[in-house]
Amino acid sequence: MQANTLTLAVDTANDGTTTDHVYTRIREVENKSVYNGPGGSVSNRKELAFLRKDPKRSGNSQGVSSAEARFTEEVSVPGVEDSSNVSHLLTGSVSFRIPVGVSSADLLTFRQKIIALLDDDTVMGALMDNLEICPP
Repeated sequence: MQANTLTLAVDTANDGTTTDHVYTRIREVENKSVYNGPGGSVSNRKELAFLRKDPKRSGNSQGVSSAEARFTEEVSVPGVEDSSNVSHLLTGSVSFRIPVGVSSADLLTFRQKIIALLDDDTVMGALMDNLEICPP
């Protein structure tokens, strides 16, 4: 089980300087655990959730488990009318489908590839800012 409090070293300015963001568990239901992050409240969501699904055997396969880490934050963005803002949820997740029996070494290498992708400002900036998925 994950700890009741998680501390993530976040490089908010992407300059190599990290700030600790502390997340505290606020609820737990079957296969889901939700944490409240810094500045989070009922009226201002800043959550980190962990979700899982157990593997189901199929034929000769022992199955595939699923795991997900999901951030959800409430943000204010300009509305259609210049003088108004609207509240929206900013959501990002990392999800995995893990075949039963895969080695820890393979999982580590796989996770490191995901970290490298998320930390590549050129690729992720183009995807997130402009929804670019192929060269112009």
